[in-house]
Amino acid sequence: MQYEFFDKQAFEKEVMEDVKSAYTVVNKCTILYEALAKVEGVAAQWQFANNRAEKDCWQYILVLANRCFSEIWGLKDNNGQYLEQGAEEFAELHLNDTSGAPKAEQQWQRCHWPGLTFKARMLGMPFYRSLLDLRHVKRKAGKQTPIKAEAIVRAITTDEKIKDVEIKNALITMVQALYPD
Repeated sequence: MQYEFFDKQAFEKEVMEDVKSAYTVVNKCTILYEALAKVEGVAAQWQFANNRAEKDCWQYILVLANRCFSEIWGLKDNNGQYLEQGAEEFAELHLNDTSGAPKAEQQWQRCHWPGLTFKARMLGMPFYRSLLDLRHVKRKAGKQTPIKAEAIVRAITTDEKIKDVEIKNALITMVQALYPD
C-alpha cells in the first residue's frame, strides 16, 4: 500500500501487534527487526508515495535502532533511559571506559579497544549485529531522495547536458570517490 504521509501511531501499532505474534520476547531489538521488515525487502508492507513520508519513517526507525543499540550495549542517559540518538557516537567516545560496562564486557575490561567495530566483534554477535543494524539504518535515514540509476548511466554514457542538480552532484561525488586527488 502506498502512503502519502507517515503515521507513526499506526506504524507502531502494526509493528507491536506483529512483534507479539512473531517473537517470543518483546524488546527494543525485536521491535526494530519487525519495523525493518515492514519497510524493506520484497514483502515490505509500508511503501510511500513521496520522499518526505519515507524520510519521516526512516527517521523513526533510526530512533528504534539507537534504542536497540543502547539496550544491547547498556548505554543510558542521566535519567536511566536508553539513548534515542547518538548511541554509536556515545559508544565510540567511551570506547575504553569500563564504568557501567555491560556484563558480557566485564571479562574484557582491561583491554584497549582499537575501534568500535573490533570491540563489537570481540563482544559477540548481539553487539556486532546491533552496530551493523544501526549503521544500516543511519545510511537509509540519511538518504534524501533516491537518484535514478538510469539517469546516471545516461549522463555518463551520452554527451547529453546534465540539467538535474541532484544527479550532477551524485556524479561529482562518484568521480571524487573513484579518483581522489
